[in-house]
Amino acid sequence: MIRKSLRIGALVLLGAVSPPASPAMVLDAGWADAGEGSRESELYERGSKALDDGDWEKAATAFGEVAKAGGGRADAALYWVAYAYNKEGRKADALATLGTLASRFPKSSWIKEARALELEIGQGRAGRVRPETEGDEDLKLMAINSLLQSDPDRAIPLLEK
Repeated sequence: MIRKSLRIGALVLLGAVSPPASPAMVLDAGWADAGEGSRESELYERGSKALDDGDWEKAATAFGEVAKAGGGRADAALYWVAYAYNKEGRKADALATLGTLASRFPKSSWIKEARALELEIGQGRAGRVRPETEGDEDLKLMAINSLLQSDPDRAIPLLEK
């Protein structure tokens, strides 16, 4: 499993393939260090399978245990907990978990994904999406897209600008 993930990760970095949708195949910093038989790996794999099966509660529980352990995948696990909460409709819990990710791991490679998920969650919350404050162009476009859904009159001038 580790070799397959490393090979896919290398192909993604080289641009040869698109990133995988399943968190089980996402190459994160702790992947090679955790060891294939470790408790963290087992929980992460269980959470990944639950996500693939659409079992959001089970996924949040498994990834929550990975995050609590504080190992090399804790940041990724927090992202997936927030993702599962969002899928369950627990938007406030998802946002709180994303806040924990940002405060505990400010330099994590998952911060951009977390910000994108925040924008997605904010799509349903009037006034929360503020594209003009985004520094990252990809995130700014996501914010404008979210705003188009909730407040097109405000989004059009931003698009024109």
